[in-house]
Amino acid sequence: MTGFKNGEGTGMTRSSREIYRSLFHPQSIVVVGASNDSLKPGGRVTRNIKENGYRGDLWVINPRTPSVMDLPTFGSVEELPGPPDLALIAIPAPSVRDALEDLGRKGTTSTMILTAGFGEKDREGKEEEKRFAEIAARHHMTLIGPNCSGFLTTTYAGKFAGLIPKVKKGAVDFISGSGATVDYLMEQATTRGLSFSNVVNVGNSVQTGVEEILALVDENYGPENAPIIMLYMESVRNPGEFLRHARSLNRKGCTVVAIKSGVTAAGERAAASHTGALATPDTAVQALFDKAGIIRVRSKMELIDVACALTATRGPARGNRVCVVTDSGGPGVLLSDELGRQGLEQPLLGERTRKRLSGLLPPESPVNNPVDCLPSRTPEQIREIFRILAEEEGDHIDVIAVCIGNSGMFDNWEIYREVI
Repeated sequence: MTGFKNGEGTGMTRSSREIYRSLFHPQSIVVVGASNDSLKPGGRVTRNIKENGYRGDLWVINPRTPSVMDLPTFGSVEELPGPPDLALIAIPAPSVRDALEDLGRKGTTSTMILTAGFGEKDREGKEEEKRFAEIAARHHMTLIGPNCSGFLTTTYAGKFAGLIPKVKKGAVDFISGSGATVDYLMEQATTRGLSFSNVVNVGNSVQTGVEEILALVDENYGPENAPIIMLYMESVRNPGEFLRHARSLNRKGCTVVAIKSGVTAAGERAAASHTGALATPDTAVQALFDKAGIIRVRSKMELIDVACALTATRGPARGNRVCVVTDSGGPGVLLSDELGRQGLEQPLLGERTRKRLSGLLPPESPVNNPVDCLPSRTPEQIREIFRILAEEEGDHIDVIAVCIGNSGMFDNWEIYREVI
């Protein structure tokens, strides 16, 4: 069972499997506030779900429009043909509470509040969020948000803003407390060739936050799940559960990479005004991440870099002995310096290995480690270097770090294919 209870105070909970399915693979979705106007959040999220391959029942609620995008359109929650697995609320803030109550009475499993203007705005908004949490608990309903941009999964594109890339199973998951961070990171990551499976924004997290989503993923983790999970967190609300599930995922072969923002006084104030996040001492965060086996990074670009590296290497390296293969001396020296600063070893290659490499490469190529194959390198040489290292240094080298530029002498894609 997950670390949070939908029916807290009632003694009743929904199963972890039921909650996970409703959020990531719902069989029915209703958009409250759907519109034919795609410039509005309700219209945009409805169009995204409809046009990106969702195969379940998609219902919309708009009391002022008889038909929205040729979908089954209803005037109220009560008119729905049954309880939806998932509801998305995209209506003005004053109307959200009544809609949430109606969805709870209908038996909705999970609800995302896309509407902003609550706890991130003022004290009155925080009080309203407490009422949302109480309604969700009373009806045993999972609540995401408010101030949430939605979910993008392999089943549906329930996200109203930003990029909607093609997703695939077994790629990378991203769980974030910030919608803008989701959009920025996806824009940068897709240009690097990084693919996503599920992209999640939990918004203000009045009930369900990054830790709870991580717990759901852990408890329902299977062969089709992503082997890499990226996290953006502004607070750590439940360190014990977070540690337990991060360790569990690590044992299952899933690598977690995370940013914890709000580590300075100014950052703490910004996080509090952004999502209402409470501060967590940075030393405690670092200790927690170390115990959990989480790779901590300090920037969005570093998060992308690490995810790309993990994708290319199919998981973290299990040793610290590195052989550098480069086509240029200077970058090879710089990479060697950085590897040394990070505590990795760069052992001298064996005499037999050096002899075979010397027979393959030009006479002026250094082959001690780094192996400099010069700008004249060919795809066939790169392939043969890898083969020689595997045959001769398999028990002495854990990782081959490749530093390749574009000399313009050969098609680099052929080189990259050999590396991959």
